[in-house]
Order: sequence, then structure tokens, then C-alpha cells
Amino acid sequence: MDGAEAARAKIALLRRSAGASPGASSQRNSLLTTRSSTDGSAYAPLQSGGRSPSPNRSPMQQRSASSVGTHSHSRTPSRSRSQSPHKSPAKSLHHHGRSSGGYHLRDKVTVNNDVTAYVSRCSEAGVEPLIEVVVALSGTEGDLVCSLAGRRSAISDVDLACISAIFETNKTITELDLRGNNVGLLGANELSLALNKNSNLTRLGLSENLLKSEGVLKLVAGMHENRHLSLAHIDMSSNQIGNHGAAGLAETLALAPDTSMLTELDLQHNNIRCQGAIALAASLKVNKSLERINLRFNEIEDTGASALGAALSVNATLHEIDLGGNRIGNQGVQALARGLLRNNSLQHLNLRSNLLVDAGCQSLADALRENNTLSELFIGCNKIAATGCVTLCDALRSNMNVTKLDLQAIDIGSAGALALADLLRVNTSLR
Repeated sequence: MDGAEAARAKIALLRRSAGASPGASSQRNSLLTTRSSTDGSAYAPLQSGGRSPSPNRSPMQQRSASSVGTHSHSRTPSRSRSQSPHKSPAKSLHHHGRSSGGYHLRDKVTVNNDVTAYVSRCSEAGVEPLIEVVVALSGTEGDLVCSLAGRRSAISDVDLACISAIFETNKTITELDLRGNNVGLLGANELSLALNKNSNLTRLGLSENLLKSEGVLKLVAGMHENRHLSLAHIDMSSNQIGNHGAAGLAETLALAPDTSMLTELDLQHNNIRCQGAIALAASLKVNKSLERINLRFNEIEDTGASALGAALSVNATLHEIDLGGNRIGNQGVQALARGLLRNNSLQHLNLRSNLLVDAGCQSLADALRENNTLSELFIGCNKIAATGCVTLCDALRSNMNVTKLDLQAIDIGSAGALALADLLRVNTSLR
């Protein structure tokens, strides 16, 4: 028996013990009404009759092609059919396969309290348990990952409600990856309820979803109320969160600056403009935990960059800031350079694909003569010419801390090439 079949056999056994058939859906509303919501009307689109095809069925109720199939009963081995539904949870099924979604299955599928509770929730809601979730919940050791990214079709909001309910009390899974599952306001509300109570999750992947600002604010509300939240890494890239969503996250960063566990925040490709960057910058002035922030390919421009430069002058924990592709010109670069003059923590600065020209290089060069912590500077794909390159090379002759300088797609000319060659003979740490 391979891994997927083993997990399906266990699920089928649990569902029979719960007295629900794999296709039952008459109690779907009971699951949704038992979960508190700040907006009860939001569940209206989910409260349809059943799981069989219906012309009135909402698109968000479509089931994932990679969830556990109802045909699993016919493939249950004879010894499993003879087992009592109340068999000891210590029994395990060995397997070596993968789920249809590409998720690496563990060596065992063990029926524990979380697995039983999850299957029961799914039975009440009339949805099939997801094999990836069952496998993750059955783990007992190490940093366990529940990945629902890269599925053939997105999970539904009802699926997410069942998952979130278990995560309110789960003590084993440290990473949840929901990349590319069309998670929107309804899903964010369910996750918010989980984040309000979960104390074990350290990484949350929500990239390439549909959170927008409303969804982010839902998540933030749940995070604010949990004094034991352990989240260290949040990826919300490509979610159209805009300025309001960025401001909500900024409030989270500033709310408990001394106790926050958050160290990494990925907000690239999110339509964040200068107002959102200003809000984030204000939070960075007081936050004492964040080490990396990615704002690549937004539109913060000079105004947003100037605010972040002011934050750098007082922030003492940020190690990396990625501002590539933000239409930042000389004014913004000058402000960032001023921040570097006083900053003693930043190690990585990405300014690729902006509007930087030679005058901005002069400001950066002045900062590099004083700053002794920056080790990586990315300024490729800008409008820098030979003069800017020569200026930077001159500053780096006395700065041995910078080990990586990116000049990709820069027309440095012969003068710049000579200056760079001479620099490499003097500065042996640069690459």
C-alpha cells in the first residue's frame, strides 16, 4: 500500500466512525455557524445544499482535484476493514508516496487527536479531508510543514475553515503555506480566528492570493489579540494589499515593539505607494524585531523612500531592505544614503531597476565612506553612467565591508571599467 492509499484508508475509517459518508454535506452550515465571525453575512455564498453538481453551486465551493477521493473505500485493505474504529491512535500506516498535489508524504500516517478532529470537521462541513493536511497533522517531531501550495486547483473557503479550526489548538505544525489558493476575505477571516489563538506557527505563506487590504486587516485583527503569537515570517507578496493593507501591517509592527517575534515580511508586488511606505517607515522607527522587509516592485517613489531613509537613521535591527523597481530617483536615494550614515545594522540594500543616476551615486559614495555594516549593494538596471561608477569605486577603495556590488546592465564605459579594475586590485573583499 502506498502513502496516499494509506492515508485514504485511515480517513475512510475515521469517517465511518463519525457516522458520515464522504459525500455528506447536510451539516455544512453547522461548521460555519460554530466559528465566530466578525461579519456573519460573509458566509452566505457558502451555504448551499450539497457537494453534488448543481447549477446553483458557487464557484468558491468547487473542490480541489487533489483532495482525497471518495473511491478510497474500495482500496482499503482487508485488515483495515476488520479494525475497530476505536483502534488505538498509536497505530500507524507506513508509506513512501506523494499526494497528487506534489506534497512529500512522511514515513507514517498516525491517527492522533488533531487528525481525528480535522476529519470530523470535514465530515460536518461536507468536504473531503485534504491529504496534505492529514499527513502534516499526523507528524510528531521536528518543524512540521503543512503545504497546500502548487495544487492543481485552489482549496475552498470551507476547506480553509476546517483547517483553521484545527490550527487554533495545534501544537506541532510550525509552517503553513497557502500560496496560490485564491484566499480572499472569507479565508482571511477564518485564518484570523486561528491566529488569534495559535502559539506554535512561525511561518505563514500567503503569496499569490486575493487578500487585498480587507483581508490583511482581518488577519491583523486576529494577530493583535494573541499575546503568544510566534509568527516570525509572513509572505504576503502579490496580494494587492495597497496602502491600507500596508498601514495595517505597520500597526502590527508598532503595536508591541519589544515583544514582537516577526523578523521577515515579504510585501513585493502589492500596489503599495508612498502612503503605505510612510506608514511602514513609522513602524520601523520603533519596531525592534524585523530584520528583513521586501518592498520590491511597488510604487513608493521618492516620498516613500525618503520616509524609509529617515527610519534607517534610528532603526537598529533591520538587516535587509529590498526596494527594487519602485521608481526611486535621486531625492529618495539621497534620503536613504543619509539614513545609512547613522545606521549600524543594515547589511543588504537593493535599489535595482529604479531611476538612479550619477548624482545619486555621489550620495551613496559619501555614505559608504562612513558606514561600516553594509555588505551588499545592488544598483543594477539603473541609469548610471561612467561618472557614477567612478565615484562609487573611489569610495569603496577604503571600504572593505562591502563584499558584493551589483552593476548589471550599467553602461559604465571605459572610464568606469578602468576604475572598477583598479578597485578590484585594491579591495580584495569585493566580488
